[in-house]
Amino acid sequence: MTWQVKITRADNGYVMEWEEESESEEGKLIKHQLVISEEDGEDNELKSMKQLLIEIKGFFGVNYSKHNKKNLVINIEEKDNIL
Repeated sequence: MTWQVKITRADNGYVMEWEEESESEEGKLIKHQLVISEEDGEDNELKSMKQLLIEIKGFFGVNYSKHNKKNLVINIEEKDNIL
């Protein structure tokens, strides 16, 4: 498998595209596409970016496990004191 993903910003979110070797046919590449849409509402841009980053983590095999001492966690942080 080639560890390469193409990310395109769309008007209402992001598109991830990658190729993967077929498990049933040797040498055949299967094209995959995942669309991450921005929902309407508050913080929609942050939520879609968070989902994109979670999908990228999964693509590269970095997953959360309750058994790991350390995990990479992606969160949206709210600050109380904004000038």
